[in-house]
Amino acid sequence: MLSDEYTSENNLYLIEKGIFKIYEYHKNGKISLIQYLEKGDLIGELGLLGVEAEKKVVTSHGNSRVLKIKSHVYEDFLKENPVFLKYLSVNLATKLFARTHHFTEMQQYKLKPRLLMHIKRTHIEGSVDENFTYLSQYLGTSYRHLMFTLKALIDEGIIEKRDHIYQVNSFEKLNKAIEKYEV
Repeated sequence: MLSDEYTSENNLYLIEKGIFKIYEYHKNGKISLIQYLEKGDLIGELGLLGVEAEKKVVTSHGNSRVLKIKSHVYEDFLKENPVFLKYLSVNLATKLFARTHHFTEMQQYKLKPRLLMHIKRTHIEGSVDENFTYLSQYLGTSYRHLMFTLKALIDEGIIEKRDHIYQVNSFEKLNKAIEKYEV
């Protein structure tokens, strides 16, 4: 399991199972959720290439597992392996495409369909257990608007609030709502 933050070592991680969240610390002391990574994605590849000066905070989102590749392995073998280099290139291009697509969706769709898709993609056994301050930034909206939209989903019977966690009440209603918006 990957710890909450990178160590000083420059290891590479391959996600075998689950979802990981990538956070960035800003100079003003604030933190931003910048991306979700899933099975098959790499963590630490920018450090491997020497293009990332500051490490990101990486946390597991639910039950997950990674394969740790120590720096001496990729320095001695993987950097010379054309199959790995192609995989690395495709992985980086896919991440770039995903981030670009995320930002264009924020401009083209209202919050509700984006939130519905986010819930469908990242729920853990139906639970939506997020830091809603970070999630509102990730979805490009205000915290207040996000909470108002969550309330609307409760009123529609798609989710319900149990204690401090939101739970998908009906996956059928969730999927129908997503289809309605053609996201």
